Amino acid sequence: MARVKKEGAEAVASLAQLAGPEPPALIPRGTRMTASASHQQSAPVRDSAPVVPIQPGGGWAIRLELLWARARRKYLRRARPGYVARALAARRGECPGCPHDVIDSRDLKLCANACGYWFPAAADPFAWRKAVPIARAGWAEVALFGGGAGLAAALALVIWPWGALLPALVGVFVVAFFRDPPRRIPAEPGVVVSPADGQVTDVTPIDWVEGFRGPAVRIGIYLSLFNVHVNRCPVAGTAVWCGTLRGGS
Repeated sequence: MARVKKEGAEAVASLAQLAGPEPPALIPRGTRMTASASHQQSAPVRDSAPVVPIQPGGGWAIRLELLWARARRKYLRRARPGYVARALAARRGECPGCPHDVIDSRDLKLCANACGYWFPAAADPFAWRKAVPIARAGWAEVALFGGGAGLAAALALVIWPWGALLPALVGVFVVAFFRDPPRRIPAEPGVVVSPADGQVTDVTPIDWVEGFRGPAVRIGIYLSLFNVHVNRCPVAGTAVWCGTLRGGS
């Protein structure tokens, strides 16, 4: 089975192959993916999809982070107006009709994909966070579950050392699950990067996708619990539809 990943390797494939009547069962790692002109022209022109957070699935952890962010901004505006003024002066970019309340770079954590504001690294006291190899959208889970497991391991170590083994393993698993190792993204034209680590399971032409309103090619990638669970954009472009389709056998 062809594997997508392994320490900086990029998996790419040829859309010209996918357009044929017998699409390949697997995409070999390292194969270049170039879309034919007819395929590029067949895609319908659509407005961008209303993708708000970088984690569209949301969840209680995202809601908790949004609640904390609102409380933090309220505190900053009341207690540290000077900091707020300096941060807003350092802010760059444009976001016409912006629905995001952005004071500093922390407020871009969940909306950077849909907001035009940005902060230069030299004026951003939180730029170091980008170097942490943990997915920023998962920091809440890492802090709560990983930190909780670490605390339980520390307490168990005092009471019964062998009892610390299980919570310690749980803590390591949580951190590993949300890891975000650096990836080298190829810059060559016509190259498509695998959106996920894992194993390519199928390449299937689809005649009609309702949300997309047109044909598409589905590339199925299976992720185990031990794969990196960060999804990346395979190509530069505009997201025209965001939804969930029930999988099949």
